[in-house]
Amino acid sequence: MSESPHDQQRRAERSRVPVPPASKSTVRPLSSRERAAAALRTAILDGTLRPGERLNDQELVEWLEVSRVPLRAAIHDLVDEGLVETRAQSHTRVATPDPSRLVEYTQTIGALLGGVARITVPGLDEARSDSIVEHALDVRSALEGGDTATIAQSHLLLIHAFLDACSNPVLTGATRTVLEAAHFHASRSFQPSDLDLDDLAQTMDELVEAVRTLDGVRAELALEHFYDL
Repeated sequence: MSESPHDQQRRAERSRVPVPPASKSTVRPLSSRERAAAALRTAILDGTLRPGERLNDQELVEWLEVSRVPLRAAIHDLVDEGLVETRAQSHTRVATPDPSRLVEYTQTIGALLGGVARITVPGLDEARSDSIVEHALDVRSALEGGDTATIAQSHLLLIHAFLDACSNPVLTGATRTVLEAAHFHASRSFQPSDLDLDDLAQTMDELVEAVRTLDGVRAELALEHFYDL
């Protein structure tokens, strides 16, 4: 059967679409701006740079080994993420969390991380499942210990374990920086005395069982309960 003029046109159009060779990687190296933003983000999240700490351009240029232009672009990105604050003709500094917005931050984490868990947990392989379970048990142990810094750090590692296990790059790309920023603000706005530590520890037990049985809905509900949704 001969092709119609329409089919011939469609085939010609498809033949002009460049298809990269399968053997070549499509992963591009990070730009100076992206490298600077990633380094600053990590330093803020792990406490190397503390809330309210002023950021000096010249010191950062020397530390990060980038020029001033990509540095300022990186700082602008972190302002958009809520990790850095700037004021014209005044200062650039690490954001200072507002405890009055704690519920907003925890609700954000619960809604987003619960969604990631619902999609991710049913398809976990043994290694990813074991990793998430290990981090959930670390959170439980930290809650029993009652140390704020340990609770915050173990919790961030659990968030990363879920994101690293998620096979949907669109979802992880859209949620990673939001989750990290929300965690930064939430983890520096609460005191263990504000929490029902026994209830939260039991919720981690529920999450562990959900992950072990690959039950995404159960994992989502456990995380939503953990964040009081």
